[in-house]
Amino acid sequence: MKRFIGYFDLLGYKEFILNNDTAEVRRRLRHVLQTIESALGRGEREDVSDSTYAADLKNSRIQCLNISDTIMFWTIDDSQASLTEFMDVCYKFNKEMNTYQFPVRGALVYEEIEIIKGAHNTLAGGMYNVNTMYGKGLINAHLKCENQMWAGTVMDKSLEDFIVSNGDSSVLAPIAIKYMVPYKTPPADQIEEYALRLVSSSLNDVAFKNLCRDLDNIFKRDKKGMGGTAPLKLANTLLYAEKFKA
Repeated sequence: MKRFIGYFDLLGYKEFILNNDTAEVRRRLRHVLQTIESALGRGEREDVSDSTYAADLKNSRIQCLNISDTIMFWTIDDSQASLTEFMDVCYKFNKEMNTYQFPVRGALVYEEIEIIKGAHNTLAGGMYNVNTMYGKGLINAHLKCENQMWAGTVMDKSLEDFIVSNGDSSVLAPIAIKYMVPYKTPPADQIEEYALRLVSSSLNDVAFKNLCRDLDNIFKRDKKGMGGTAPLKLANTLLYAEKFKA
């Protein structure tokens, strides 16, 4: 069945693991998990105790799986309600991660995806946990995500075409803009694609400088280092940020 798929990768994850002790890795990954849950809850919270709140997920139509440095969102169907929720969740997740938490790149796709899942705990303390995912959407989303050279999220033509053909392209304006997305291997006929916004509105000089500072910080924090392609990915991300300068 075709569904809406959001595929995200944390950038610099290997260096993050290697350059921090286990306690610090656990602490920071809890922040990432909180960001995932907050996006899924879309701002709704529920009381856990007198002084503690958690994201309220009971009405979510989104399925989510986090394996190592990959976070995937996908919908239960391709209804309008699922599309609206999916776009909002992915927008919130991309924005919060890339401006406050941990750099991510992502791809949004409309294609087939299925999962076989189950868990079994043995009497001896072992575990057999199955999360086998398959479908063209999974492969297409992974390849499109992996090819990007920035911290940002692009919308695949399959999803753009679905939205346009259903006459609801107005949903894109508040959360996405057209942009020439930086790729490792750009298509020969590359054109501008929709990319999720980093901020919701235009920025004055002070706000723009603050955004650039935040983007620079999330690339360099957590002892990730700036080796390999990291400087180019940061430069491309900062260049994208200029699109939001008033």
